[in-house]
Amino acid sequence: MKTRQGVARRLALFWVIGAAGLPGQMAASAYGIRQDSGQPTGRIENPASATNAQAASVPAPPPTPSLTAQELAPSFGGEKAFTRPWRDSVMGFSQSSRVLEVLVAGGQDIRKGQLLIRGEDEEESARLELQRMRADSTLQMDKARKSLELATLFYTRYREAESRGGTNKQELDRARLDFEASEIDVGLAQLNQDQEQVAIRLAQARLDRIRIVAPFDGTIDVINVDVGHSVTENDKVIRVVDTSRLWIDVGVPTGQTIEQGLTTGGKAWALMSLPGEPRVYEGRIVEVSPVADPGSNTRRIRVEIENPSRLVAGVTAWVRFTEPGGDWAGRLVRPDQAAARTAAADEPSRDPVEAGSKAR
Repeated sequence: MKTRQGVARRLALFWVIGAAGLPGQMAASAYGIRQDSGQPTGRIENPASATNAQAASVPAPPPTPSLTAQELAPSFGGEKAFTRPWRDSVMGFSQSSRVLEVLVAGGQDIRKGQLLIRGEDEEESARLELQRMRADSTLQMDKARKSLELATLFYTRYREAESRGGTNKQELDRARLDFEASEIDVGLAQLNQDQEQVAIRLAQARLDRIRIVAPFDGTIDVINVDVGHSVTENDKVIRVVDTSRLWIDVGVPTGQTIEQGLTTGGKAWALMSLPGEPRVYEGRIVEVSPVADPGSNTRRIRVEIENPSRLVAGVTAWVRFTEPGGDWAGRLVRPDQAAARTAAADEPSRDPVEAGSKAR
């Protein structure tokens, strides 16, 4: 009976306080009553704690994203251009053929001289092998030398016999002519041997016309054919690039190139549109066009940037020819720093447990 009277008293106080202006949730919690059920909680809570709990449940605002290179470009200045590989080769067969074998794939690193794609080369391969056999053979030379030895022997004996009066002049002349002809045969055999060696290069050149070999160390960009495809000498079969350095051809106002004295070997700085924190990469001028474009009143300045970390080529870049200062100094990446970062990234991480066991 007393319990029911206590509950009724608490409910009456709850409604009175609620009517006075206190929030229902705060009033209920202040008097130990759960608002959803109307039952006492058995404990009296602090109204300030309830307010703090409500504030903690509000989600925090998302972090402010950092500015992109494109957004920072106006403050950086410079001329807008695009990066590209410093070596870029699009290759095909030198004559019509059918693709016999594709030995590489897109994105694969390759070495200079590596065979990439074979055409239908069985016939030319057989001709090259046959020519090498001819060039390696010394039978004609051996025969010519033996004939010379025999002619020398007869000529020497006829001369000895002629000195004793045992032969006539006609036989001596015949032996002499045989000897001289044998000497010519040796020289002719040597000439033929040299020609056979040259013919190897001709056969190799014919074979190379239906084979594609890597012209430099690099990476396969794209392959446009597959096994069995018939191609002509005009078809673009494969593209190989080398991105160990990046080139940027910048159209700089002619007056600026003269005022700043831009010459080969000078420094340049490029802000590239890449994901992550924008960075400024230091490069150097490798080409300065001696002729200005009258239409745009610009000169082509080629900038080269070392790329040990293999940044992707073909992105937008803003290039300037005065060193950026202020906040940009913290974003600057010099060639030696880029190489050091790449070396650190390539170094395999050591397992601390394994390292400790080795130390023990």
